[in-house]
Amino acid sequence: MNKLLVFVGLLLFMSGCSSTPTETTHQISNTQVYRNNFNNVWRAAQIALQNYPVKINNSEKGVIETEFIKEGDVWAHPTRSSSTSKRYQLKLRAVKGVIQSKPAIKIIILKKVKHFKNFVEGSTESLSVDHLEESTILYRIKRELIIDLALSKLQQGS
Repeated sequence: MNKLLVFVGLLLFMSGCSSTPTETTHQISNTQVYRNNFNNVWRAAQIALQNYPVKINNSEKGVIETEFIKEGDVWAHPTRSSSTSKRYQLKLRAVKGVIQSKPAIKIIILKKVKHFKNFVEGSTESLSVDHLEESTILYRIKRELIIDLALSKLQQGS
């Protein structure tokens, strides 16, 4: 019995010490539904992300994906200083739907954040994120849709 306990204890000890640093990511998503047609929402999303380095822009699949961005290069957090060891990627997904027989588009923004603790070893750690940048992008999309609606009303009135 003692040999079994020693073996199990040794096995647990060895497995706990043998972990190697791995690259982990922390993913956060924000979602908003816009009651508008797909083309208008897609155009507004492209305008909202115009300052970001876009890697994928596929309207047929409803995907916009950025390159990995160094924190502070495109968007500066208003209360925190930027860290050169943080990189993040945004993935925007547009899903077509219908609400009360009218078109509705659900925008999902996924933010993948990597924080390198030690650049030489390549180890990373998870981060807690406050969703502020994603909320700002969703607000920009909404604002572009409101501007587009106002302009189309002005054109119809004149």
